[in-house]
Amino acid sequence: EGRVLRMIGKEGSGEGELQLPWGVAVDSNGVIVVAESLGRRVAMFKNDGTFIRSIRRWGSEGSALGRPRGLAIDMEGNVVVADWEMHRVLVFRQDGSFVRSFGGRGS
Repeated sequence: EGRVLRMIGKEGSGEGELQLPWGVAVDSNGVIVVAESLGRRVAMFKNDGTFIRSIRRWGSEGSALGRPRGLAIDMEGNVVVADWEMHRVLVFRQDGSFVRSFGGRGS
C-alpha cells in the first residue's frame, strides 16, 4: 500500500539534517546510512531516526568526498560510497575513519 513507516532527518545543512539525500543503505544492526550529495557527506542514523554521525572528508585527494550518491555496506560493516564527482569508490569504517579508495577519472 506504500504506507510511510518512518521519516528520518529534515531539510538543512546541520548535523542530522539532509541536503539532497541520494542513496540509502541499512546495515545488519539497522543503522540507516544516507548519501547527501549536496551536503558532501554521509549521514548515519539509528533505526529509530536518531542521528549518530556524519562522515565528511576534505583535503587528501584519495579520501575526500565530493558528491556521494550510491551506498552499500560490506561484509565487515564498512560503508562503501560511490562518489560521482570524484569518479571513485571510497570505503569508510562506521566510525568515519577512511579505509581506502579505488577508481578515478579516466582519460
